[in-house]
Amino acid sequence: MMDDLTPLEKRNFLLALSITEGQKLAHLSGFSVPSEDVQRNEVLEIISKWLILSGSEIVDHVLSCSSWFIDVTSQFNEMSEEDKQHTRNAVCSFGIALVIHLLDARLIDMTESPLSVSEKAMEDLKDFLTGE
Repeated sequence: MMDDLTPLEKRNFLLALSITEGQKLAHLSGFSVPSEDVQRNEVLEIISKWLILSGSEIVDHVLSCSSWFIDVTSQFNEMSEEDKQHTRNAVCSFGIALVIHLLDARLIDMTESPLSVSEKAMEDLKDFLTGE
């Protein structure tokens, strides 16, 4: 049951909603702000998961489904093109965070997928984020 989710699972879902704003979302939801090192590691982990999903074309599918959703709902709700784009991005982010949550909960499995993010790519990304 969803009520059985641990605070860590809830926090990780919030972090996965946005690579750049996940920490802020978690904090706004009542979670304390971790140290800069922990934040950096969490961001790297989320980026890694988004990259894996992107490489497996899951992000593309979620984005397409988000567009279909917006196309239908915009027929009933008047939205500017800017509102449509923001809503499409929010729905896509929710979809990706949900997939990441389901993967973390081991409710879906991608072990057959040959995709992963190499140690070198993660080190390069870490260097980029830390300015080294």
